[in-house]
Amino acid sequence: IVLHTAVVQLCPDFLLYYGNNAAININAFIANDWKSDPQFDLFLLLPDDHSKYILLVLLIVASVTLTIGLFSRASSLCIFLIILSMQRHCPINLNSGDHMVRLASLFLTCSAPGAALSVDSLIKNFRRDWRKEGTLPDAVSPWGQRMLQLQVSIAYWQTFFGKLGGDDWVNGSAVYIV
Repeated sequence: IVLHTAVVQLCPDFLLYYGNNAAININAFIANDWKSDPQFDLFLLLPDDHSKYILLVLLIVASVTLTIGLFSRASSLCIFLIILSMQRHCPINLNSGDHMVRLASLFLTCSAPGAALSVDSLIKNFRRDWRKEGTLPDAVSPWGQRMLQLQVSIAYWQTFFGKLGGDDWVNGSAVYIV
């Protein structure tokens, strides 16, 4: 999802939202939304438009490496920090799905994303003697996975009750209209 968002949705109009001459000036966001509270925004550290593409390229690389399971924890942390910066820099460009991806990447960072079925796991297994230790992955704490499951459950629960109040969903015409 992150790779699709970065390549298909962000690449064509990246500078329109995150450039120095963006559609909505960052100073307007700082004055209206940030007030006097400090916010995390990596885009403010980069001086020109060309250097801001570094964050987009880093987001694409991190999403590819997270997908294949290479440097999984660092990749998920990188994705979290860049999406957090994107949310703080231009909140009108992101939707609730992007916020869900940001939370999921935080939970992945706090868990063991490369413990099994990943390149990280393959590298770890090549370094140890499988005849002595076996080929099963090491047992890890399930709290990161449980938090991610809980977050998805809450999102579906909230969506269900949000749609339950609308007449179009109850009588079945909402899907027909789409």
